[in-house]
Amino acid sequence: EAPVHAGTYEVKVSVPQNGDYEAAEATKSYTISKADAVVAITSVTSTYNGKPAAVSATVTLVNNETYTGAIEYSYRLAGSDAEYTPGIPVNAGSYETKATVQDFGDYNGASVTGTWTINPQEIKVSGITASSKTYDGDTAVTFDTTKAVLAGMVAGDELTVSAEGAFTDSNAGTGKNISITSLSLGGAAASNYVLATEGQQSGTTADIDPKEVIL
Repeated sequence: EAPVHAGTYEVKVSVPQNGDYEAAEATKSYTISKADAVVAITSVTSTYNGKPAAVSATVTLVNNETYTGAIEYSYRLAGSDAEYTPGIPVNAGSYETKATVQDFGDYNGASVTGTWTINPQEIKVSGITASSKTYDGDTAVTFDTTKAVLAGMVAGDELTVSAEGAFTDSNAGTGKNISITSLSLGGAAASNYVLATEGQQSGTTADIDPKEVIL
């Protein structure tokens, strides 16, 4: 039976005696080289969710064989010449992702790269309050963001919000309107988030107490 797997073989061919011919045989070295596995990876875009991106690759073999081994993943920032980091990217950014299959059986190992973009998760802010103050002729306001609700934040992430704005006027009064003119995100996970363009808290209320006058 002829060999089918990769390797170097000594093949012997024998011919029995036949009529006027004596039996004979010959040997020859014969090499079957390993085939190349074909690895494919799909370039896609996803949104940050605190988990490894759903990177997947496929391995194609000859004769409809099925690959059941491991696929190793690594990544680096797109456009970088840095070393690849083992694993699958989690944080928002654009990456060059590599899928690698090591040598196995009758096949040479192979690798392929693809691009993977993880977009920041959108955040909608609500629940910001403001501190009341005594009349000072100014519209300046102090916001309290300790109880702000950051809708869209992944549980366990460190994310904060700060606000800028002012009272609509400086006169004393109760329940005075305050405009929130600017919001910004901070904290260790801030790079994984972006403020949504719509649905943000735009104002709140607080009191400006009359200032006592001493005659």
